[in-house]
Amino acid sequence: MKHSRFAGLAAVLCSVAISSGAVRAATVYTGDTIQGKRVISALDVSDLEPGRKHSFYFQGVQMGTGQHWYLPVVVAKAEKTEDKPAEKAA
Repeated sequence: MKHSRFAGLAAVLCSVAISSGAVRAATVYTGDTIQGKRVISALDVSDLEPGRKHSFYFQGVQMGTGQHWYLPVVVAKAEKTEDKPAEKAA
């Protein structure tokens, strides 16, 4: 079976979903930067400052060549959550 070039990207997206799942952990910075953006291997949005946009590269799966897939990630975190108005009773 021939693999699509997007198969690796799908694996990275799965890694992002797992890293942001039910297990709460601190954001893990690898110490690397790409194009001025910090590289992370795990993200906990509660670590991020509210009221601004945060840009990272997520270090995903390692390929057979030893290189990792890197996925750009942008998180816009609101200053506060907006309360929903109460629904009217019918």
